[in-house]
Amino acid sequence: MRNVPVLLLLCAPLLACNGGKALDSACTDGGSGTLDVHTDDFDAAWLVDPTVDVYDSTDTLVGTFSESGTSTLPSGTYTVAVRRGVAAPDDFAGSTSGLLHDTISAICVPDGGTASLDVKAEPQPSSGRLWGISGESLAGYTGLSDPGASVQADAVLTFAQTNDLRGVAWDLWGNLWTISSPTYGTRFLVVEPGDIAGNGAATVLHEVTSTALDSAQVDDLDTDAEGNLWVTVQVRDDGFAGILVFGVDDLRRSFMGSTDLTPIRSWTVAGAIAPVRTYFDADGGFYLADPGSDTVFRVASPGTISGATATAPADGELASDAAFTTFVDDGTGPRGLSGPLDMALDGTGLWVLYNTSAIVAHVSRSANGEVQSSFTYDLGVSALPSGMVRDGGNGIWVSGDPQTGAGDLQRFDPATGLLDRQTTLPDLPTPVQLAFDPPVPLPE
Repeated sequence: MRNVPVLLLLCAPLLACNGGKALDSACTDGGSGTLDVHTDDFDAAWLVDPTVDVYDSTDTLVGTFSESGTSTLPSGTYTVAVRRGVAAPDDFAGSTSGLLHDTISAICVPDGGTASLDVKAEPQPSSGRLWGISGESLAGYTGLSDPGASVQADAVLTFAQTNDLRGVAWDLWGNLWTISSPTYGTRFLVVEPGDIAGNGAATVLHEVTSTALDSAQVDDLDTDAEGNLWVTVQVRDDGFAGILVFGVDDLRRSFMGSTDLTPIRSWTVAGAIAPVRTYFDADGGFYLADPGSDTVFRVASPGTISGATATAPADGELASDAAFTTFVDDGTGPRGLSGPLDMALDGTGLWVLYNTSAIVAHVSRSANGEVQSSFTYDLGVSALPSGMVRDGGNGIWVSGDPQTGAGDLQRFDPATGLLDRQTTLPDLPTPVQLAFDPPVPLPE
């Protein structure tokens, strides 16, 4: 297993660095004190622009440290959240970025005294993995650049009594979020970075519920550039089918004891019947795959969602600026592609995985109406494709269940349309979704 860098939040005597538990003793308000932050090897080649964000008891951001420094603050309890920054790009699957450990904790700034906080970069075996979902398990892989007939996962996390996991995403601080299906109650499950490298039963840091997810058939999780968590709801008992957005402030508060989240936005998209997955572009807009209407919708950037300067529309229906169905013509006439399920975006356009047709199609980013694919990659009718992701080298990975007892993973080069790697994944017998950690940067 490779050692790759990770940020460790090293505890000061007055800091509770134990998964977000409250301080053991009371912290007095009414005076002033000093917060002394010391960062070590903070802007290394493998990770750029990490920050230490400090919030007061009203969740107001009162300071951000990108290097060592001090700040005079009213005495009292503060929340410290260490962002992992942006991964330095890699030329292949994912990046050797660091994850974070003990990323969100409480700290007391004493009246007339100093609270010291050390944040240090140290190597830990955690990231740079391709992750896949299969049933109640998440499996992570490194070394997928090495061709082979079969690849074993170097990390497998099993979440008991979740039936089928629905999506995987990482928050601003490097913690892993996944969500259960309604069978045992829909709930978020959070794993902190120090436990992501394990095998066996997942060490769940905490569970979070939301009444908005009661009876919801969830298909995907994703985080936007602000750090908000997007949940795609295919269907809910009250007829809702759309997107629920959970604010980054609520996600941070969940580490300090809040266990029920309320979405800050509840959106549907005009024309979408049973959406499954979202995909963001570098302009802040998003694509929505909807097998219910065999359509992919693109919605322009909704604007800022969280914070005091939010500009995003209120709850309700969003209009799309492009809505396209896709067809191919094999010389015998046009044939429509059905079941858009997953998407990937590169500098040349949008790649759409059509589950029912077992085809990956390439379309223009500005496509609208009926659009003929400029290229198709045929996976074969027995592949049952279900997940797709782009790596740092612009290769497209597609997973499927060929019913051979082990999941199938293919990588093709979108420039040539040629298959360049194929492997089986015995730890993912029925892979349904793929994600890199850290996510591959979006193309402009």
